[in-house]
Amino acid sequence: MNKTLFAFLCSFCLIITAHAQPVLNSSDLSGAPGTSITFSSMTDPGTVDVGPAGANQTWNFTGMTTVFTQTHEYHDPATTAWGASFPNANRCFKIADITPEMFHYFELTTTDYWTLGFGSDMMTINYNNTQSL
Repeated sequence: MNKTLFAFLCSFCLIITAHAQPVLNSSDLSGAPGTSITFSSMTDPGTVDVGPAGANQTWNFTGMTTVFTQTHEYHDPATTAWGASFPNANRCFKIADITPEMFHYFELTTTDYWTLGFGSDMMTINYNNTQSL
């Protein structure tokens, strides 16, 4: 799964470079409890030769260097300490390996992915001007 996400993120960087806009559906944003996704920030994607346009292309990203990685661990919002503060949340992730723990809460519908806020031992923030991602 990590290789697939890495390829997606690299592809996404290339798409941004090309000034195109990806189309994501709600099924692309599962975030099922018990799963995790590792994001990697890479060096300048302009150093990658993506070859000609078209189907069935193979891209080689071995020349890129990882700047940092971050893992999001997905949880059932109702089972977290701050879940009650976000009653509409049906998606929640915790960024692994940071202290204090911080959970980010979202609402996923068939048409929108809303960021609702976050909770931690230090504070709980409910966004009252939520944004659809």
